[in-house]
Amino acid sequence: MLDVETSTRQGYVKKLNKHVRPLLGKLPVGRLDAETLESFYAVLRKCRDHCGGARKAIEHRKAEPHDCTDKGRPHECKPLAPASIRQIHWILSGALNRAVRWRWIAVNPAEQAEKPGMPQPNPHPPTPPKRRDWSPRRGRTRTGARSYGWP
Repeated sequence: MLDVETSTRQGYVKKLNKHVRPLLGKLPVGRLDAETLESFYAVLRKCRDHCGGARKAIEHRKAEPHDCTDKGRPHECKPLAPASIRQIHWILSGALNRAVRWRWIAVNPAEQAEKPGMPQPNPHPPTPPKRRDWSPRRGRTRTGARSYGWP
């Protein structure tokens, strides 16, 4: 059993139920390979609802019969967030590590698959005029030491 907080476990289970089980759930663990995982990640990067571009129907908010309003709209493919794809990769990697330890499989295919990329850092340092506003107060204490308090 994974030793994590309840909310973390609930998040993992939600991702497994929404993304992993519908697409990989029927595949025996011995048939899972790096190519399959990379294709799975590609599907998630394309559409978080895994429609494959085929779903053009209106998304309904209510399951029961109703009069449609303008709130129902055609499905628009939106990618799953890169951080969510990386989290799914680490969930699968941990489960597959356990499968290796239990000798269900010889190698972990998640280790062989290309891992979902990390975001590129995009720092926005302050411009010189703004930097001046951020500079510490200069001064001396009663003992003569420099004071670096913020305004």
